[in-house]
Amino acid sequence: MIPSAPHAAEMRAADEAGAVVVALTAEGRVFLGITPTEPTSLSSLSSNRVFVKADRRVPLETMLTVLDALRGKSVVLLTAPPERAAKVRNAPAYGTEITVAR
Repeated sequence: MIPSAPHAAEMRAADEAGAVVVALTAEGRVFLGITPTEPTSLSSLSSNRVFVKADRRVPLETMLTVLDALRGKSVVLLTAPPERAAKVRNAPAYGTEITVAR
């Protein structure tokens, strides 16, 4: 279950084949795509834009470790579609883009 944000925008790029997606589970596990990974290893990613899909119950320490590893990159925090979004069967990804300062 991912959080919602009323200001989230469509992020169709998150659904593209080459998108770099990091997933965080409620138990604090971190995945790069579908491959389990250590949060600190994310600092070696070559992509400048990373999509983060985090369960709303992910431990704060895990989220902070992931964001720290993504310093200097554009990070899109994926969210559930906002209330104002049209209710469609295959809704695009939604999110909020941030830049994690160096």
